[in-house]
Amino acid sequence: FVFQTLYSTLVQCLLDHHQQQQEEEEITTYKREGNGIRVRRGTISQNNNNKQNGGGGGLFSSFTGKSSQKRLPQTMKRFVEGMGRVKKRDFIEKFDTGGPMDLRKHGNDEILMLYNRRDAMPSDRALAQQVEMGPNDIPLLSPEEATENCQYLHILNQAADNKQRCFAYIPGYESMIVQNWMRFDDDPKKHWAPLDTTAPLHLASRAKLDKGKEEFEPPARKRFIEMGREFVVQYLSRLKQAHDYLRPLANAAATDENSVVVMVCNHGQSELLMNFVCAAKSRGLSTNPIILFATDKETDDLAKSLGLKSYYDEETFEKLPSKAAQSYGDLTFALMMMAKIYSVHSLVSMGYNVLFQDVDMIWYKNPLTFFEDTSLPTYDFDMHFQDDGSRQVRFAPYSANSGFYYIRNNLRTQNFMESFVMSSHLVLTTKSHQQSMIQLLNEHSSLYALKVKVYSNRDTDYFPGGYHYHMEKAWMKDFLKGEKEDPLIFHMCWTENKDNKLLFLRQMGEWYVQDKCVGSTAKEITAATSETQIVSICCSAEPLISCHYRDKPSKFPCTDSPPIDKGGRSFW
Repeated sequence: FVFQTLYSTLVQCLLDHHQQQQEEEEITTYKREGNGIRVRRGTISQNNNNKQNGGGGGLFSSFTGKSSQKRLPQTMKRFVEGMGRVKKRDFIEKFDTGGPMDLRKHGNDEILMLYNRRDAMPSDRALAQQVEMGPNDIPLLSPEEATENCQYLHILNQAADNKQRCFAYIPGYESMIVQNWMRFDDDPKKHWAPLDTTAPLHLASRAKLDKGKEEFEPPARKRFIEMGREFVVQYLSRLKQAHDYLRPLANAAATDENSVVVMVCNHGQSELLMNFVCAAKSRGLSTNPIILFATDKETDDLAKSLGLKSYYDEETFEKLPSKAAQSYGDLTFALMMMAKIYSVHSLVSMGYNVLFQDVDMIWYKNPLTFFEDTSLPTYDFDMHFQDDGSRQVRFAPYSANSGFYYIRNNLRTQNFMESFVMSSHLVLTTKSHQQSMIQLLNEHSSLYALKVKVYSNRDTDYFPGGYHYHMEKAWMKDFLKGEKEDPLIFHMCWTENKDNKLLFLRQMGEWYVQDKCVGSTAKEITAATSETQIVSICCSAEPLISCHYRDKPSKFPCTDSPPIDKGGRSFW
């Protein structure tokens, strides 16, 4: 009985196979292999049942009981033919897209692979069958298995959140741009139209928030457009003179790898500049690679008295404020961002690698040694950034901190900086050169293959800053107890104004400026003494520690101090 059943099944399968061959139309496809082209013969079934269901059972399913029905119908044959899964951490280790991946989050531990052709799937026949056939589970593959036959790999980063998102993949004229559609009332009289689940879907900017706010809007104020033009014209008209002045400074500052450090400061931020220099001196770190772009004469004098190489051009910087910004994102803050763009552009256009950093910075080691280390797997990236930590949509997909980044000089980064200089009006409109910079990074990464690397502050300890200070209590405790060995710097970002930066640095044990020098110009500091070098007058060899807020990280417990946040509990 068993033999008779098997024999009948085999005969029927052979008859089915013969009939299918008669109904198939032969086609020719072409596949690039190395430097040549190989012709491959293939078939597309004209059988109606195959068109609807992906083919019949066949010999394999008859004897194994496994389904050979394809996951997807033949109407999608030239678009998607199979699916696979890969562990997210493994995939990112092999294909580092540069953005922060936040690998510690649970619930988004895998990535989904889609294949548009059978010959793009894994070479292993059993794995390929699982990728192509259903209804069994989507197979888990290694990164090597998943991509071994991919001639092109398109990577899409998508938020893993609780929003009701749908994805439409349309075969046709290829686009590397993702359109965002959202349900809202598109009445032009409404400036901010919030998410409305009863409204139709309309094309929306990629930074439109649920409450209706547009994080990106065309500059509506003519004032900002005109100011942006004036800044660009003034800067570019003085660029040759700037190069002539900067060349000997840069040659003296450059490392063997042709890298320099660039900082920008006005008088309102001068205490932070002094503290950076004093802290570096206390650790025996050289400030020789640094070129300070001073936006006023007082800061130029101070920088030179601190032993820094300083550049000041009154004509270029005459319209920039000398006072400190009152808060993040105010107009003073935005105007100073222009100087930060120009300072980096001027050195990149001269052929130097540039590490740009804000003045609210502490060095534990010279960070240039990290970026110049050819043994690191991230060495070949064009631009390297500290992770800002914010995951706001306006900073997507990189969340790159524009207050600490390294540019490796090449045609791609030169082109990027040329484009960035021309974006002055956007910086003034958004009052954030970080926001404008990230969107330009996104565009240049796609269009010119600019390689951008952001060192995730959730997964690495190299470049901690304000995110850790305000958000990572356990990490800060270990750090302040000396249990973190990897940090190269600390960046006191994520802090509203200069006054708070000073207080936070004091109680962290990272303040090295004597009180008599705070708020004073170089002339005022040196007037009462014969000493001309401010380092010997103002710098303390040991940190000057004091308590101010019990609910913020501190070197020692500050339980007797008030909280800065309402109801804030003691950090220790």
